Amino acid sequence: MICYGTEEGRALAKRVVARSSVHFTVRDEHVLSRCVEDLRLFSAVLRNRPANEVNYGWGRITLDRSARRIAFDLNWYDRDYFKRRRGAYTSRFHAEVLRRFDLSASDLTVSHVVHHELKPEAKWKHFHSTGW
Repeated sequence: MICYGTEEGRALAKRVVARSSVHFTVRDEHVLSRCVEDLRLFSAVLRNRPANEVNYGWGRITLDRSARRIAFDLNWYDRDYFKRRRGAYTSRFHAEVLRRFDLSASDLTVSHVVHHELKPEAKWKHFHSTGW
């Protein structure tokens, strides 16, 4: 594990309404080390947000060093924010970040799970990032 989730241990008056799972593999150990360091730094930034500004947070970030694979979840606390931002990994900003690690959005595997309030017997609705 690289680090705990950004909202772990915080008292938030919000509940998770959706979760996005992300994983990717980098080409070599050098890129992996740089990526891990950036993820740790950004996690610290996210942890320092005031609770009323938290619309999403990272779950635990894990690392499979032998496979050079990183995985993490995004926990979404605002349904409308999720609808607007669930594809943020394809933005110009994220393209620049990914380029630093010789990656593009197409190198990421992203899936989303949405809390479905209308059917108590099936509370979570699974879908891929291309659908809602």
